[in-house]
Amino acid sequence: MNLLTKELTLEEMESAFDLKVPLEVHMSSGMTWAEAK
Repeated sequence: MNLLTKELTLEEMESAFDLKVPLEVHMSSGMTWAEAK
């Protein structure tokens, strides 16, 4: 996942709904599920 894709995805996910509390999103990537954790 390149940096631009990650930044755009995080921005869209964090602002998907208007909430009273901040919505924190954490992302990682890897070839396998274990690497992505």
